[in-house]
Amino acid sequence: MHGSVHVPASTRAEQISLVVPQQAETQQLGLAVKAAADKIGLNFKLDVVPATGYSNYLYDPKTRGNTDLLYTQFWANIPNPLDWLGITAVSNGSFNQGGYSGIDKTYAQAVSTKDPAARAALVAQMEKQLHDEMNPMIGGVELVNDVWMNKRISGAPATFDYVYYPWAAYLGGTGK
Repeated sequence: MHGSVHVPASTRAEQISLVVPQQAETQQLGLAVKAAADKIGLNFKLDVVPATGYSNYLYDPKTRGNTDLLYTQFWANIPNPLDWLGITAVSNGSFNQGGYSGIDKTYAQAVSTKDPAARAALVAQMEKQLHDEMNPMIGGVELVNDVWMNKRISGAPATFDYVYYPWAAYLGGTGK
């Protein structure tokens, strides 16, 4: 990036806080975000907390307090963007800690839309709105879920569902 970023004085005066769990990769991300924030003149506070208690920040509003940003490794349960949107960006979503409700009506319309092209257009509209508003989750680092396969193995999941179903029971051979 060339040039400098102008940050209004009112923005620089407000403290922005990020909490990360005390693990090597999350601390590195937190330090990188803090360095970038410091470079553009933001009043940025980084808190590193024990990993064993970090999940309280995700689920307990009292622990979270006035924290502005939380680190999480997150994934959709199924390969459908409505799953992700429903738990992160719709009222009462389990990971919608900020109470964001800006796409609730569009989401309800998309869920009830049978035509795949029309539903996809609604999803794209919601994702654009979330991008424009920077809500409720901002991508930081993408971790890839690698699955080794070859011509003799079939049935391994390529999504995060391996955490909550007996995926190994579905492994099999291809006969090759």
